[in-house]
Amino acid sequence: MEKRISISFALLFMFLCITGCEKIPASVQEVGENLPAAIETMPAIEATLNNTVDDIQENVQEIAEEIEQDEVEEETTESLTEGINIDFIDIGQGDCILIRDGADAMMIDTGYYSQFDILSEELERRGVDQINILVLTHPDADHIGSGASIVSYYDVQTVYMPKAESDSKSYGYLMDAINTFDVPVVHPMAGDLIPFGSATYEVVGPCAEYDDANSNSIIIRMVNGEDSFLFTGDATGEETDAILASGIDVTADVYKAAHHGSANDGCNSEKFLAAVNPYAMVVSC
Repeated sequence: MEKRISISFALLFMFLCITGCEKIPASVQEVGENLPAAIETMPAIEATLNNTVDDIQENVQEIAEEIEQDEVEEETTESLTEGINIDFIDIGQGDCILIRDGADAMMIDTGYYSQFDILSEELERRGVDQINILVLTHPDADHIGSGASIVSYYDVQTVYMPKAESDSKSYGYLMDAINTFDVPVVHPMAGDLIPFGSATYEVVGPCAEYDDANSNSIIIRMVNGEDSFLFTGDATGEETDAILASGIDVTADVYKAAHHGSANDGCNSEKFLAAVNPYAMVVSC
């Protein structure tokens, strides 16, 4: 009986709170007088409390699901920002592509020397102070012009460039910087892999050595899971025809148009574009 009375008092107190009463009866006698009526209403009170508890449980469940969803979305965002970033940097006429995989960075071409200030600002904005791999597709000034400065200021670990040489000042400054800082140089050919980050970087061109500097452009096919990119330098039809004849896979979701979108010398031919079959094309000009 005492337990039942205690429960009744507890239920009465909760009922009064729920129904908005401002005061609890001032004396025990008043409580005692009201107790029979309260006991009679206990089923209704219990039903109200049960409904309230059910509502609270539903709200808690909804909040928990929202929190869990927010955490999933946050994890997804973090996984995207911590993945591979590919930036086609606008340095005017010329090529400059920055690939970041975690704390590591690869740069494909550097643009003219006159654009180095813009390039260095972009690198600073992205927090890049070291270039693990510097790919210089061929020795034209609009591709290697800032190469000497990049080697001098960004702790380049390895340079990939074709055997093609040039008598230009840009090429001379570049080779001086490479020798000064004792940077290893690799001359890749089709079929070689460039070890960098978590994606695969296959050199698909050149397949041979040509007299024309543009035809010796290093062409790289990057594959990251289901995503693929093709970076072509200033590749001409002479080079891309040989690549197609070799049967090397050049399909890519994103195609960096050869020679700034030019059609000269067979660049970006219809048959090569059909083989690449890109979803999107980037024209650097």
